[in-house]
Amino acid sequence: MGSGEEIIEVRCGYSHSMAISENGKIFTWGEGIQGKLGLGYSETLKSSKNQSFPLQVKTNLISKESPNQIPDERILAAGCGRNISVLVQDVGSLFVWGKSTVLRQHHNDYKNYSLPRNLS
Repeated sequence: MGSGEEIIEVRCGYSHSMAISENGKIFTWGEGIQGKLGLGYSETLKSSKNQSFPLQVKTNLISKESPNQIPDERILAAGCGRNISVLVQDVGSLFVWGKSTVLRQHHNDYKNYSLPRNLS
Protein backbone atom coordinates (compact mmCIF):
# COMPACT_ATOMS: atom_id res chain seq x y z
CA MET A 1 0.00 0.00 0.00
CA GLY A 2 1.03 3.58 -0.40
CA SER A 3 3.76 4.98 1.75
CA GLY A 4 2.31 6.50 4.89
CA GLU A 5 -1.16 4.98 4.40
CA GLU A 6 -2.60 4.03 7.77
CA ILE A 7 -5.07 1.18 7.45
CA ILE A 8 -8.08 1.53 9.75
CA GLU A 9 -10.24 -1.38 8.62
CA VAL A 10 -9.72 -4.78 6.98
CA ARG A 11 -12.47 -7.08 5.71
CA CYS A 12 -12.03 -10.64 4.48
CA GLY A 13 -14.19 -12.67 2.13
CA TYR A 14 -13.97 -16.28 1.04
CA SER A 15 -10.93 -15.70 -1.18
CA HIS A 16 -10.30 -11.94 -1.23
CA SER A 17 -9.73 -9.09 1.21
CA MET A 18 -10.25 -5.33 1.40
CA ALA A 19 -8.43 -2.67 3.42
CA ILE A 20 -9.53 0.92 3.93
CA SER A 21 -7.07 3.69 4.79
CA GLU A 22 -7.72 6.63 7.07
CA ASN A 23 -7.87 8.76 3.90
CA GLY A 24 -10.70 6.63 2.51
CA LYS A 25 -8.63 4.77 -0.07
CA ILE A 26 -9.76 1.23 -0.81
CA PHE A 27 -7.28 -1.60 -1.42
CA THR A 28 -8.16 -5.16 -2.46
CA TRP A 29 -6.24 -8.38 -3.05
CA GLY A 30 -6.86 -12.09 -3.54
CA GLU A 31 -8.84 -14.00 -6.15
CA GLY A 32 -10.16 -11.66 -8.81
CA ILE A 33 -12.76 -13.91 -10.42
CA GLN A 34 -16.10 -12.24 -11.27
CA GLY A 35 -14.68 -8.77 -10.62
CA LYS A 36 -14.86 -8.91 -6.83
CA LEU A 37 -11.60 -6.95 -6.43
CA GLY A 38 -13.02 -3.89 -8.21
CA LEU A 39 -9.81 -3.43 -10.18
CA GLY A 40 -11.28 -3.66 -13.66
CA TYR A 41 -11.27 -6.26 -16.41
CA SER A 42 -8.25 -7.56 -18.35
CA GLU A 43 -9.09 -7.78 -22.04
CA THR A 44 -5.95 -9.87 -22.54
CA LEU A 45 -6.91 -12.47 -19.93
CA LYS A 46 -10.66 -12.14 -20.59
CA SER A 47 -11.17 -11.98 -16.83
CA SER A 48 -10.34 -10.05 -13.70
CA LYS A 49 -6.81 -10.74 -12.47
CA ASN A 50 -5.86 -12.34 -9.18
CA GLN A 51 -3.69 -10.13 -6.95
CA SER A 52 -1.21 -11.41 -4.37
CA PHE A 53 -0.66 -7.94 -2.90
CA PRO A 54 -3.01 -5.01 -2.16
CA LEU A 55 -3.87 -2.68 -5.05
CA GLN A 56 -5.92 0.49 -4.80
CA VAL A 57 -9.40 0.41 -6.27
CA LYS A 58 -9.01 3.25 -8.75
CA THR A 59 -12.22 5.19 -8.73
CA ASN A 60 -10.76 7.46 -11.41
CA LEU A 61 -11.19 4.59 -13.90
CA ILE A 62 -14.80 5.74 -13.94
CA SER A 63 -15.48 9.10 -15.53
CA LYS A 64 -16.42 12.00 -13.27
CA GLU A 65 -19.80 12.17 -14.97
CA SER A 66 -20.57 8.56 -14.05
CA PRO A 67 -23.00 7.94 -11.19
CA ASN A 68 -20.78 5.01 -10.24
CA GLN A 69 -17.87 7.26 -9.22
CA ILE A 70 -17.17 6.72 -5.51
CA PRO A 71 -17.22 10.24 -4.04
CA ASP A 72 -14.79 11.38 -1.35
CA GLU A 73 -17.14 10.73 1.56
CA ARG A 74 -16.43 8.89 4.80
CA ILE A 75 -16.75 5.12 4.56
CA LEU A 76 -19.21 3.82 7.12
CA ALA A 77 -18.93 0.09 6.46
CA ALA A 78 -17.37 -2.35 4.02
CA GLY A 79 -17.62 -6.06 3.43
CA CYS A 80 -16.42 -8.95 1.32
CA GLY A 81 -18.53 -11.96 0.49
CA ARG A 82 -17.80 -15.07 -1.53
CA ASN A 83 -17.81 -13.27 -4.89
CA ILE A 84 -18.82 -9.70 -4.04
CA SER A 85 -17.52 -6.58 -2.30
CA VAL A 86 -19.69 -3.84 -0.82
CA LEU A 87 -19.08 -0.37 0.53
CA VAL A 88 -21.44 1.98 2.41
CA GLN A 89 -20.68 5.66 2.90
CA ASP A 90 -21.98 7.91 5.65
CA VAL A 91 -24.06 9.83 3.10
CA GLY A 92 -25.99 6.61 2.41
CA SER A 93 -24.31 5.61 -0.85
CA LEU A 94 -24.06 1.84 -1.47
CA PHE A 95 -21.49 0.48 -3.91
CA VAL A 96 -21.13 -3.15 -5.00
CA TRP A 97 -18.80 -4.97 -7.37
CA GLY A 98 -18.27 -8.59 -8.34
CA LYS A 99 -21.05 -11.15 -8.74
CA SER A 100 -24.03 -9.48 -7.20
CA THR A 101 -27.02 -11.56 -6.24
CA VAL A 102 -28.51 -8.32 -4.89
CA LEU A 103 -28.53 -6.88 -8.40
CA ARG A 104 -29.92 -10.12 -9.76
CA GLN A 105 -32.77 -10.29 -7.30
CA HIS A 106 -33.79 -6.63 -7.18
CA HIS A 107 -32.69 -5.12 -10.48
CA ASN A 108 -32.90 -8.11 -12.87
CA ASP A 109 -29.23 -7.43 -13.65
CA TYR A 110 -27.22 -10.57 -14.48
CA LYS A 111 -23.82 -8.96 -15.13
CA ASN A 112 -20.71 -9.18 -13.00
CA TYR A 113 -19.11 -5.79 -12.33
CA SER A 114 -15.34 -5.46 -12.13
CA LEU A 115 -15.60 -1.80 -11.07
CA PRO A 116 -17.72 -0.32 -8.25
CA ARG A 117 -21.40 0.19 -9.11
CA ASN A 118 -23.61 2.65 -7.22
CA LEU A 119 -26.94 1.17 -6.09
CA SER A 120 -28.12 4.28 -4.23
